[in-house]
Amino acid sequence: MLGKAAGCRDQDLFVSGLLQDIGVLILFLSHPEGYTTVLDEKRVSGTSTFLAEKEQFACDHMEVGHYLLSSWNLPDSIAQPIHYHHSADEADGEYQRSARVLDYADKISAMYHGLRSNEKSLVVHKGLARHWKLSGEVISELIDSVGEKTREILKVFSIDPGKIRPSSQIMQEANEELGELNFSYEQMVLELKQAKQNAEQLALELQKANNSLRELAYRDSLTGLYNHRYFQKLLEAELARAGRYDNPVSLLMVDIDFFKKVNDLYGHLVGDDVLAEVSSVLVRLVRSCDVVARYGGEEFAVVLPETGTGGAKVLAQRLRRGVEQKKIESNGQVVSVTISVGLASTDMSEHVLSRVALIECCDQALYMAKHNGRNRVELAVI
Repeated sequence: MLGKAAGCRDQDLFVSGLLQDIGVLILFLSHPEGYTTVLDEKRVSGTSTFLAEKEQFACDHMEVGHYLLSSWNLPDSIAQPIHYHHSADEADGEYQRSARVLDYADKISAMYHGLRSNEKSLVVHKGLARHWKLSGEVISELIDSVGEKTREILKVFSIDPGKIRPSSQIMQEANEELGELNFSYEQMVLELKQAKQNAEQLALELQKANNSLRELAYRDSLTGLYNHRYFQKLLEAELARAGRYDNPVSLLMVDIDFFKKVNDLYGHLVGDDVLAEVSSVLVRLVRSCDVVARYGGEEFAVVLPETGTGGAKVLAQRLRRGVEQKKIESNGQVVSVTISVGLASTDMSEHVLSRVALIECCDQALYMAKHNGRNRVELAVI
């Protein structure tokens, strides 16, 4: 509809419009937690989606969408406008008009489903008047038509259109409500300012609460390490990434030797302190790219991205020595413990190892370490 009003004769415009935000879908499906952070940041600060994406991922949905569509060998007449649909001035001359149509179509859509509709309405009116010399009346009719057509389409698919109404109706209702207010202009400004501050504070608190909840869902309360659930998801992701780039991934399974004796001799409170201190040692001695998780009980897992057998052996011995040398003070007692470590790496096998297979191999190596005397590192036999 906008392309027609703007005199843009690009035959691929409709397809480009359908695909212009495919990068959002890819980012969300690939990194749902990270993209939830993007949405939180957008709500709290009012920043644009693509700037929040840049901050979180160092790329935005336009770049991701363009990369995918180019890899599918779709023509530049589709991929290029999508690449620049939020920065039309940067597009090549022949694609600038289509990119700008996508940009303003997105802005018109956001008037109906997003926040700050009034601000977006002003941007749309000014932009369409500047770029395509459309009159205010034509622009208002276009925006109204978008709302009406959207309601029709949603009804065809039995989707509740919700609060989508023509903008003229929304503005008329707002004007009627304003006419009924008896507040002075100054009082209205103060109340709006206070409401805005309250909303921003609430959004900020909600963002913090969401971050805390996400963190709690993946953290072990005693040790502060990532929990078993997070470990399984992380290992699956690292194996997939390693498969794409042909890099190795190593896994260490760590078990505290004779931990039951610690509990029986000193009590469970001391046992909890031992778990916490061993966790601290493991985190301190691994690299920044490695992830330590509590696998369960007195057992830990360490994921080593882009690390083969040789590097994993060195790190495993460092962890073993670090725990062996640690003197743990708790409840007036000084306790020393050792660990047994099982090691498995994807470069040990000529075949692709699944998450389950890698864990099983590592478990077997840990069993051998305990069977062969404990306080040692054993490599898996794959």
